[in-house]
Formats: sequence, C-alpha cells, structure tokens
Amino acid sequence: MPGEARRLLFLLCLAYLVVALDLGVIQFVFRGRLANHPYNPRLQAPDPSVVRGGILARSGEVITAGPLPERRYPVPSLCHTVGYATERLGTSGLEAACNEILTGRDPRAVLANWGAAWHGGEGRGGDVITTIDLRLQRAAARVFGPRRGAMVILDAASGDVLALISRPEFRNPPTPETWRADRRRTDAPFLPRVVAGLYPPGSTFKIVVAAAALAEGLEKREEFCRGETLVGGRWFKDARSGGHGLLTLHRALAVSCNVYFTRLGVRLGAGKILRWARAFGLAEAPPFTLPTEAGRVPSPVDSAETAAMAIGQGRLLVTPLQMALVAAAVVNDGLIMQPRLVRAVRFVDGGERRFPVRPWRRVLSPAIAELLRRDLEEAVAHGTGYRAAVPGWIVGGKTGTAQAPGGAPHAWFVGFARVGQRRLALAVVVEHGGGGGEVAAPIVAAVLKAVGGEGA
Repeated sequence: MPGEARRLLFLLCLAYLVVALDLGVIQFVFRGRLANHPYNPRLQAPDPSVVRGGILARSGEVITAGPLPERRYPVPSLCHTVGYATERLGTSGLEAACNEILTGRDPRAVLANWGAAWHGGEGRGGDVITTIDLRLQRAAARVFGPRRGAMVILDAASGDVLALISRPEFRNPPTPETWRADRRRTDAPFLPRVVAGLYPPGSTFKIVVAAAALAEGLEKREEFCRGETLVGGRWFKDARSGGHGLLTLHRALAVSCNVYFTRLGVRLGAGKILRWARAFGLAEAPPFTLPTEAGRVPSPVDSAETAAMAIGQGRLLVTPLQMALVAAAVVNDGLIMQPRLVRAVRFVDGGERRFPVRPWRRVLSPAIAELLRRDLEEAVAHGTGYRAAVPGWIVGGKTGTAQAPGGAPHAWFVGFARVGQRRLALAVVVEHGGGGGEVAAPIVAAVLKAVGGEGA
C-alpha cells in the first residue's frame, strides 16, 4: 500500500508539472497570438473603460478613430487594410493585428491605465502610425473607380506600402446584418485582393523569365516570330497578327512576344524558371503585418506547360503584392525590401517604438537589374505599356492580359515610376478587364498624373 501511495503521489505531481508547463507555454509563448486571435472573447467584449487608440496615416492624419461602438472609418478604400473593430463581430485588418496596442494591453500601457483608473480616469490605447500616403491612396481609389481588382503602390527603397486598393469593398463598420449580406455576395467584398487574391500573372511574369535569361547569358539570342509556334503539341499564338519578325530578348520583352518567350521558356527549362520564380518570392507569403497568401508555383509536367508558364499562364498564380515586389527588385538594384505597413506605434505614456526598414532578399545583381530596368522603360516608351507614360516621370513596366475562366482576361500592369530619388513600385490587376495595355496601364498613368511630378 505505501508503494501504491507513492506511485499515486508521483503521478499527481507529474500531472501538476505538465499542466504548469502547458500554462506557462500558453502564457509566455503564445500570449500575443492568443490575445489577438479573432475568437478571443475579450476582443468581442472590449473594456468600456478603455478608449481605443487611433490608426493614422504617415502624415499623422487620422484614418480610424473613436471608441466602440461609434468608431469611424472615414477612408472607405482602406477597409481591407484598416479592417474593423466592433463589439459583435470582433476585429480584422490592422485593428486585429495591432489590437494589443490599440486596446492598451501592451505592458507599457497597463501600468499607466491602472494609474488612471486609480484616480478615476479612463484608460487609453496607443496609436498606430502606418506608411499609407493618403494623397496617393485617395488618387488611386478615385482612378481605379468601381472596377473589380486590386492596386498596390510601394516605395521600393524602403518597402513602405503607400497605397492599397482592393475592390469591391465591404461596408465599414459592418453590422451583423450588413456583414451577413456582404458575405453572401458573389463578388467577395471581404477578400483583401492585394495580399490574398490569386491571379494568373499573364505576360507580367515575363519579367521573371527575362531575369533568368539575363542571368544565363541568353539576352542576345534571336528568334523569328511568325505569329505562332508549336510547343509540345500545343499551338501558342502571338497577339500581333503575322508576328514580330526577328527579335532579341530586349525587344521581345518590350513588345511582349509570346512566341519568343515560349521558346525561351523551353530553352531555359522548367527547373530554372521555377528557381527564379522562387528566388523572387512567388512561392511563399511575403513577410507582412497582415495575413498574406503564398503564390502557386507548380512544376510543369511537360514542355507545353513549361512554355505556358513562361508567358504567365497555366497553373501559375500570384498576388498583386508579390508582383509589386518583383517590380521593386528591378527598380531597387535587385534588392527587395520587406513590405512595411506600420512605421511606428505611439504608447499611452508618450513614448514611441519605430519599426526599421529591413531588406528581404537580393534577387538580382545591380547590373542585371539595370538591364531589366532599361527594357521595361522601353516597353513603356515604345512597347505595349505606352499608355502608362507620364511626363515628369520615368515609367517602366510590363503589361499582362491573363486568360481567366468565367469571362474576359484579367488586365495587368506591373512596373515602376521614378522621379528624382523617388522610386515607386506598383502592380495593378483589373479582374476580367481585358487587355493590360488598354485597361491597366492607363490607370497607372492617371494616378501618377494626379499626384504630380513630386510623387506622393
């Protein structure tokens, strides 16, 4: 009997130790994740004694403020970025990602709010200062109009996200009634298309294939385009009837020759195309404040599928944010910076924490980036992207007309705009919009004209 008692006592102590360790892991390792989890009931029943902090633009202009339930969202085009905070529906977007700061639950705020409560005052949450440039955001929203799709503009040198458009938008702040109605819509207004919309990139993927060809020393190889070519038993046609004639890589990129790039893709081989797509980060979710989707970069099964991938078709899927980062690599000498949405947080005690600019990955050598930059500028000056040209800016980029099920092709423009030391990288996709040169490129030009030669 004494032996059984000792064994029972040992098991009880062991069980107690396991429970203590589990609670410790939950408290200290997963604290932040659980505190901001959308199913955390504390988020759906906020402390009424704490005034929720504000979310600000980079200039300090308020883009979200006010206590619950009267919280205001004065910039509708930022609904997917800022998100919402409601007593009934919880949080989303930055309201969710920065909830601990906004609700005064960060360690620096807890003591200050305890002191305020002790003296009969109300607690306060901290403020979040974003990288959003409201002048550029409003211009992009106005120009994009009611089209369905997405647009993202980055500062390529810092990675700062300056504008994010995802259409359609949901009604913000949502009520249980409008939330249910918007969820039933077939055009998916709650989908944050910039970071989670997956699209075939069409000819914008030729930027990646051209980078691979330059790295392999194939830029001088010539191909004769008669308007169509047969690869692996499948015919690939060019947009220009009769073809483009004799081309090198540089001219083929400017005029977006499908015949040239399908043959180039087969010559490079599936392995090298996949390696370069992954080098640009298309197979993974970029590091970002908000949840992002990874692209789909499947291995081609034969030469026909390799040729299709080389012109951005087939099973290849990407997000607009990923393609803006491809353009950022070209205009930033081959270096992609981490996309940054939050510049700083301002605590209730008056202190600030600034988030540094961080590099993400070097994709290209400066020399190859310079060659690509010139080719993409040629594509705007004398190629398919000419409708993106704007006086006062040096614009480069690649149009895309991506075949998509359910209607007309998706219209793309992926590129950059330079003026002085300012370097913007951007991506535009209009769902079922038609030709990228006819639809997406003019959107870029109109936004750049709206903000003027000094940029945002």
